[in-house]
Amino acid sequence: MATIPNTINAILNYATDHIATWNTVVTAGGPGGANGLTPADITALQAALTAADTSHGAAQTARSNSKSATALQNSDLASLRDLLSQSINKIKNYAAGSADPVTVYTEMDVPEPDTTPTKHYPVTPTMLVAQPSADGTIKLTWDASTNFYGTTYLVEGSADGTTWSTVSTTTAQKITLTGYTPGAAYWFRVSARHNGQTSVPTASVPVWGTGGTSSLTIAA
Repeated sequence: MATIPNTINAILNYATDHIATWNTVVTAGGPGGANGLTPADITALQAALTAADTSHGAAQTARSNSKSATALQNSDLASLRDLLSQSINKIKNYAAGSADPVTVYTEMDVPEPDTTPTKHYPVTPTMLVAQPSADGTIKLTWDASTNFYGTTYLVEGSADGTTWSTVSTTTAQKITLTGYTPGAAYWFRVSARHNGQTSVPTASVPVWGTGGTSSLTIAA
């Protein structure tokens, strides 16, 4: 007994092959059909196959466009985040040399730096973004939030989104990881460490996701 497969491509291939075979047999059998099928059955099958094949093609195109748009969005967002961080650092440097730094911070709507680092404890970083490349390189960037200068960031990775292990530590707000397999699912998260304490990690960011897609996710 023939068994209809379960995957989309397999169903389409199965239908294409079998409808062609059945059509040959039915046609040879005359107007009344053959082996239980009639010309009307073949017509209905062919129409259903055409509809399924067309919608499958449209879905694949939409998926590809969505992945490209998401990757571009993440790249542009990462660039914007970097420029914002650079701008804030320039404001802080200017305020540090100003006779009235409080006015500078107020006018520019930037919080004053914490001047009591012994009382400053780490908070969860924000805007974690993952940018994978076809060569297996993954660039992670994030925002320090209100963490004090000199905070160490713990980068963790997971192959299933549940079991975590340390990938690296850095005092920067970005890191480039290499040696990953494009298409295989990975998850990453970042925590801040300062004064002997570790913050709650960011929400996990999946890279490539399940099914071999290259979609990205931004975690606030």
